Amino acid sequence: MEKTMIRPLGQVRELRNNEFMTFCCEVRDAIGQEGADAAHLDCEESFGAFCAALERYEQVIVVVGRSALTPQLDGLDRQRTDVFMGIMRTIRTGYRHYEAKAREAACGLRPVVNTYKGVHRKPLADKAGYMENFIADMRSEARAPRVEVLGLTAWVDELERVHRLYMETDKRRAMENVWRHTGDSLKARQELLACYRGLARRLNALCVVYGPERYADLFRRLNNRLHDFEVTLAKRKGRAAAAQEDAPDAAVPDAGMESLPEGENGALPEEPAGQLPDSRLS
Repeated sequence: MEKTMIRPLGQVRELRNNEFMTFCCEVRDAIGQEGADAAHLDCEESFGAFCAALERYEQVIVVVGRSALTPQLDGLDRQRTDVFMGIMRTIRTGYRHYEAKAREAACGLRPVVNTYKGVHRKPLADKAGYMENFIADMRSEARAPRVEVLGLTAWVDELERVHRLYMETDKRRAMENVWRHTGDSLKARQELLACYRGLARRLNALCVVYGPERYADLFRRLNNRLHDFEVTLAKRKGRAAAAQEDAPDAAVPDAGMESLPEGENGALPEEPAGQLPDSRLS
Protein backbone atom coordinates (compact mmCIF):
# COMPACT_ATOMS: atom_id res chain seq x y z
CA MET A 1 0.00 0.00 0.00
CA GLU A 2 1.31 3.43 -0.89
CA LYS A 3 2.56 5.44 2.08
CA THR A 4 1.13 8.85 2.94
CA MET A 5 4.06 11.23 3.29
CA ILE A 6 5.41 14.60 2.19
CA ARG A 7 7.33 14.10 -1.03
CA PRO A 8 11.01 15.18 -1.23
CA LEU A 9 11.86 18.79 -2.13
CA GLY A 10 14.52 17.42 -4.43
CA GLN A 11 15.40 20.43 -6.60
CA VAL A 12 15.38 23.07 -3.87
CA ARG A 13 18.80 24.40 -4.92
CA GLU A 14 17.30 25.47 -8.25
CA LEU A 15 14.43 27.43 -6.73
CA ARG A 16 14.80 31.20 -6.80
CA ASN A 17 14.60 33.10 -3.56
CA ASN A 18 11.02 34.29 -4.12
CA GLU A 19 9.88 30.76 -5.10
CA PHE A 20 11.50 29.17 -2.07
CA MET A 21 10.01 31.82 0.21
CA THR A 22 6.57 31.40 -1.41
CA PHE A 23 6.60 27.67 -0.74
CA CYS A 24 7.72 28.14 2.87
CA CYS A 25 4.95 30.70 3.40
CA GLU A 26 2.45 28.18 2.02
CA VAL A 27 3.74 25.58 4.49
CA ARG A 28 3.33 28.09 7.33
CA ASP A 29 -0.19 29.03 6.21
CA ALA A 30 -1.26 25.41 5.66
CA ILE A 31 -0.21 24.27 9.13
CA GLY A 32 -1.43 27.44 10.82
CA GLN A 33 -4.91 27.34 9.32
CA GLU A 34 -7.94 26.32 11.32
CA GLY A 35 -8.32 22.57 11.51
CA ALA A 36 -4.66 21.87 10.80
CA ASP A 37 -2.90 23.75 13.58
CA ALA A 38 0.47 22.76 14.98
CA ALA A 39 -0.98 21.49 18.28
CA HIS A 40 -3.44 19.22 16.47
CA LEU A 41 -0.62 17.88 14.29
CA ASP A 42 1.71 17.49 17.31
CA CYS A 43 4.53 19.52 15.73
CA GLU A 44 4.58 22.75 17.78
CA GLU A 45 8.33 22.72 18.42
CA SER A 46 9.38 21.94 14.84
CA PHE A 47 6.81 24.37 13.45
CA GLY A 48 7.95 27.16 15.79
CA ALA A 49 11.57 26.72 14.70
CA PHE A 50 10.48 26.75 11.04
CA CYS A 51 8.47 29.98 11.45
CA ALA A 52 11.37 31.70 13.24
CA ALA A 53 13.78 30.68 10.47
CA LEU A 54 11.35 31.95 7.81
CA GLU A 55 11.11 35.32 9.55
CA ARG A 56 14.91 35.61 9.68
CA TYR A 57 15.18 34.71 6.00
CA GLU A 58 12.68 37.41 5.03
CA GLN A 59 14.63 40.00 6.99
CA VAL A 60 18.07 39.38 5.48
CA ILE A 61 17.02 39.98 1.86
CA VAL A 62 16.72 43.71 1.36
CA VAL A 63 16.09 45.69 -1.81
CA VAL A 64 17.71 49.11 -1.87
CA GLY A 65 16.50 51.99 -4.04
CA ARG A 66 13.32 52.73 -5.99
CA SER A 67 13.16 52.10 -9.72
CA ALA A 68 11.36 54.31 -12.23
CA LEU A 69 9.42 51.17 -13.15
CA THR A 70 7.85 50.92 -9.68
CA PRO A 71 4.77 53.07 -10.50
CA GLN A 72 4.17 50.96 -13.62
CA LEU A 73 4.44 47.80 -11.52
CA ASP A 74 1.98 49.20 -8.99
CA GLY A 75 -0.53 49.84 -11.77
CA LEU A 76 -0.08 46.34 -13.21
CA ASP A 77 -0.53 44.81 -9.78
CA ARG A 78 -3.81 46.69 -9.29
CA GLN A 79 -4.97 45.55 -12.73
CA ARG A 80 -3.98 41.96 -11.95
CA THR A 81 -5.85 42.11 -8.65
CA ASP A 82 -8.99 43.47 -10.34
CA VAL A 83 -9.06 40.60 -12.84
CA PHE A 84 -8.34 38.03 -10.14
CA MET A 85 -11.13 39.35 -7.92
CA GLY A 86 -13.51 39.40 -10.90
CA ILE A 87 -12.86 35.70 -11.45
CA MET A 88 -13.33 34.83 -7.78
CA ARG A 89 -16.58 36.81 -7.52
CA THR A 90 -17.97 35.24 -10.69
CA ILE A 91 -17.36 31.77 -9.26
CA ARG A 92 -19.00 32.70 -5.95
CA THR A 93 -21.98 34.20 -7.78
CA GLY A 94 -22.27 30.96 -9.74
CA TYR A 95 -23.09 29.06 -6.57
CA ARG A 96 -26.61 30.51 -6.89
CA HIS A 97 -26.90 30.54 -10.68
CA TYR A 98 -30.35 29.78 -12.08
CA GLU A 99 -28.91 27.15 -14.45
CA ALA A 100 -27.99 23.82 -12.88
CA LYS A 101 -25.02 23.37 -15.21
CA ALA A 102 -23.53 26.69 -14.13
CA ARG A 103 -24.17 25.92 -10.45
CA GLU A 104 -22.43 22.58 -10.83
CA ALA A 105 -19.45 24.21 -12.55
CA ALA A 106 -19.14 26.89 -9.87
CA CYS A 107 -19.37 24.36 -7.04
CA GLY A 108 -16.69 22.31 -8.79
CA LEU A 109 -14.39 25.34 -8.58
CA ARG A 110 -15.07 25.90 -4.88
CA PRO A 111 -11.74 24.25 -3.86
CA VAL A 112 -9.92 26.84 -5.99
CA VAL A 113 -11.76 29.68 -4.26
CA ASN A 114 -10.95 28.23 -0.84
CA THR A 115 -7.28 27.70 -1.68
CA TYR A 116 -6.63 31.17 -3.13
CA LYS A 117 -8.93 33.24 -0.92
CA GLY A 118 -7.10 36.40 0.16
CA VAL A 119 -4.20 35.99 -2.29
CA HIS A 120 -4.65 39.60 -3.48
CA ARG A 121 -3.65 40.77 0.02
CA LYS A 122 -0.42 38.75 0.08
CA PRO A 123 2.97 40.52 -0.12
CA LEU A 124 4.16 41.00 -3.69
CA ALA A 125 7.00 38.53 -3.18
CA ASP A 126 4.46 35.82 -2.31
CA LYS A 127 1.72 36.85 -4.73
CA ALA A 128 3.68 35.93 -7.87
CA GLY A 129 3.87 32.26 -6.93
CA TYR A 130 0.22 32.13 -5.90
CA MET A 131 -0.86 33.71 -9.21
CA GLU A 132 1.21 31.21 -11.20
CA ASN A 133 -0.44 28.35 -9.31
CA PHE A 134 -3.92 29.86 -9.65
CA ILE A 135 -3.60 30.20 -13.43
CA ALA A 136 -2.26 26.64 -13.69
CA ASP A 137 -5.16 25.32 -11.58
CA MET A 138 -7.76 27.14 -13.72
CA ARG A 139 -6.19 25.75 -16.90
CA SER A 140 -5.88 22.20 -15.58
CA GLU A 141 -7.65 19.43 -17.48
CA ALA A 142 -10.09 18.83 -14.63
CA ARG A 143 -11.14 22.47 -14.19
CA ALA A 144 -10.92 24.00 -17.67
CA PRO A 145 -14.41 22.73 -18.70
CA ARG A 146 -15.98 24.34 -15.62
CA VAL A 147 -14.12 27.57 -16.32
CA GLU A 148 -15.52 27.52 -19.85
CA VAL A 149 -19.10 26.95 -18.62
CA LEU A 150 -18.88 30.04 -16.41
CA GLY A 151 -17.46 32.13 -19.26
CA LEU A 152 -14.17 32.67 -17.44
CA THR A 153 -11.74 31.46 -20.09
CA ALA A 154 -11.17 34.98 -21.43
CA TRP A 155 -10.77 36.24 -17.86
CA VAL A 156 -8.05 33.70 -17.17
CA ASP A 157 -6.35 34.65 -20.45
CA GLU A 158 -6.39 38.31 -19.40
CA LEU A 159 -5.08 37.47 -15.94
CA GLU A 160 -2.20 35.54 -17.47
CA ARG A 161 -1.42 38.39 -19.88
CA VAL A 162 -1.31 41.01 -17.13
CA HIS A 163 0.62 38.70 -14.81
CA ARG A 164 3.24 37.96 -17.49
CA LEU A 165 3.59 41.68 -18.21
CA TYR A 166 4.02 42.33 -14.50
CA MET A 167 6.70 39.63 -14.18
CA GLU A 168 8.60 40.89 -17.24
CA THR A 169 8.55 44.44 -15.88
CA ASP A 170 9.65 43.19 -12.48
CA LYS A 171 12.62 41.42 -14.09
CA ARG A 172 13.63 44.64 -15.79
CA ARG A 173 13.44 46.47 -12.49
CA ALA A 174 15.49 43.74 -10.80
CA MET A 175 18.29 44.37 -13.29
CA GLU A 176 18.25 48.07 -12.39
CA ASN A 177 17.98 47.71 -8.64
CA VAL A 178 20.93 47.44 -6.33
CA TRP A 179 20.49 44.28 -4.34
CA ARG A 180 22.13 44.05 -0.94
CA HIS A 181 22.29 40.69 0.67
CA THR A 182 23.71 40.71 4.15
CA GLY A 183 26.48 38.31 4.98
CA ASP A 184 23.98 36.01 6.70
CA SER A 185 21.64 35.59 3.70
CA LEU A 186 23.00 32.26 2.53
CA LYS A 187 23.20 30.99 6.10
CA ALA A 188 19.58 32.04 6.72
CA ARG A 189 18.38 30.12 3.67
CA GLN A 190 20.29 27.02 4.70
CA GLU A 191 18.83 27.26 8.21
CA LEU A 192 15.32 27.62 6.80
CA LEU A 193 15.81 24.59 4.56
CA ALA A 194 17.09 22.55 7.51
CA CYS A 195 14.07 23.58 9.61
CA TYR A 196 11.68 22.66 6.80
CA ARG A 197 13.26 19.25 6.40
CA GLY A 198 13.11 18.71 10.16
CA LEU A 199 9.43 19.64 10.15
CA ALA A 200 8.75 17.32 7.20
CA ARG A 201 10.53 14.42 8.90
CA ARG A 202 8.54 15.04 12.08
CA LEU A 203 5.22 15.04 10.24
CA ASN A 204 6.09 11.97 8.17
CA ALA A 205 7.10 10.06 11.32
CA LEU A 206 3.92 11.10 13.19
CA CYS A 207 1.84 10.01 10.21
CA VAL A 208 3.30 6.52 10.59
CA VAL A 209 2.60 6.52 14.34
CA TYR A 210 -0.93 7.99 14.37
CA GLY A 211 -2.13 7.01 10.91
CA PRO A 212 -2.77 9.10 7.79
CA GLU A 213 -6.22 10.47 8.67
CA ARG A 214 -4.92 13.43 10.66
CA TYR A 215 -2.29 14.39 8.06
CA ALA A 216 -3.70 13.37 4.68
CA ASP A 217 -5.25 16.74 3.73
CA LEU A 218 -2.13 18.70 4.71
CA PHE A 219 0.18 16.31 2.87
CA ARG A 220 -2.00 16.43 -0.24
CA ARG A 221 -1.91 20.24 -0.29
CA LEU A 222 1.87 20.46 0.20
CA ASN A 223 2.60 17.71 -2.32
CA ASN A 224 0.48 19.50 -4.94
CA ARG A 225 2.56 22.66 -4.44
CA LEU A 226 5.81 20.70 -4.63
CA HIS A 227 4.63 19.23 -7.91
CA ASP A 228 3.84 22.75 -9.21
CA PHE A 229 7.39 23.87 -8.51
CA GLU A 230 8.80 20.77 -10.21
CA VAL A 231 6.76 21.63 -13.31
CA THR A 232 8.00 25.25 -13.20
CA LEU A 233 11.63 24.14 -12.97
CA ALA A 234 11.16 21.66 -15.81
CA LYS A 235 9.68 24.38 -18.04
CA ARG A 236 12.50 26.77 -17.14
CA LYS A 237 15.10 24.16 -18.06
CA GLY A 238 13.35 23.61 -21.37
CA ARG A 239 13.37 27.33 -22.21
CA ALA A 240 17.02 27.64 -21.23
CA ALA A 241 17.97 24.69 -23.44
CA ALA A 242 16.05 26.17 -26.37
CA ALA A 243 17.76 29.54 -25.93
CA GLN A 244 21.16 27.86 -25.86
CA GLU A 245 20.39 26.01 -29.10
CA ASP A 246 19.29 29.24 -30.78
CA ALA A 247 22.43 31.11 -29.74
CA PRO A 248 25.18 28.52 -29.12
CA ASP A 249 28.00 31.03 -29.36
CA ALA A 250 26.52 33.63 -27.02
CA ALA A 251 26.00 33.41 -23.28
CA VAL A 252 22.52 34.71 -22.58
CA PRO A 253 22.03 35.81 -18.95
CA ASP A 254 18.81 34.89 -17.20
CA ALA A 255 16.98 38.19 -16.70
CA GLY A 256 15.07 36.66 -13.82
CA MET A 257 18.18 36.10 -11.69
CA GLU A 258 19.91 38.91 -9.91
CA SER A 259 23.62 39.50 -10.51
CA LEU A 260 24.94 38.07 -7.26
CA PRO A 261 27.95 36.05 -6.18
CA GLU A 262 27.57 32.32 -6.72
CA GLY A 263 25.39 30.74 -4.10
CA GLU A 264 23.40 33.91 -3.26
CA ASN A 265 20.94 34.09 -6.14
CA GLY A 266 18.62 31.43 -4.87
CA ALA A 267 20.81 28.46 -5.76
CA LEU A 268 22.52 26.91 -2.77
CA PRO A 269 26.07 25.60 -3.17
CA GLU A 270 26.70 21.91 -3.53
CA GLU A 271 26.85 19.79 -0.38
CA PRO A 272 30.38 19.36 1.02
CA ALA A 273 32.08 16.11 0.13
CA GLY A 274 30.83 13.29 2.27
CA GLN A 275 27.58 15.04 3.22
CA LEU A 276 24.83 13.86 0.94
CA PRO A 277 21.35 15.39 1.13
CA ASP A 278 18.57 13.19 2.44
CA SER A 279 16.90 11.90 -0.72
CA ARG A 280 14.11 10.16 1.16
CA LEU A 281 12.51 13.10 2.90
CA SER A 282 12.41 16.81 2.20
